Amino acid sequence: MSRQLWIFRVNGGESFRLTPQGNPPMHHDGDMSILRCLCTTEQAEEMEQEMRRHGCTVLSNCPAETPEQKAERANIMQVMGGDRPFPCARCPECAWFDPHLESLCGAGLAPGDGWDDDAVRGSMSNGKFRDDFAACPLRKEQTQ
Repeated sequence: MSRQLWIFRVNGGESFRLTPQGNPPMHHDGDMSILRCLCTTEQAEEMEQEMRRHGCTVLSNCPAETPEQKAERANIMQVMGGDRPFPCARCPECAWFDPHLESLCGAGLAPGDGWDDDAVRGSMSNGKFRDDFAACPLRKEQTQ
């Protein structure tokens, strides 16, 4: 089964944190949350059941893609090697994430090649790139 982007609107209930494989953690504070996850239909149904176990009201949706979006997703999935998981949960939100690299990491923190040295140095002048580099759990693993 292929993974697709699922959106969950969660209201009320208890606060919770879910960490679906290959996705950033999903947090709900007990009020109202909009959560996103790249997963299969079966995984989305399991997560929705877990949210309901916390007493939440949940509306889930897997938005329809245009033909262009389907083609781009298929291209990225092919480049990434199918349903290969991200190197860490922060990758989808990271400025260094590059689906066209085998390592998926422009900074070269994941196994494989990153961007060339000039591109890395230039990117470090941007605050988001610096912050994401400093916060990378893969970098922290390499220094231990």
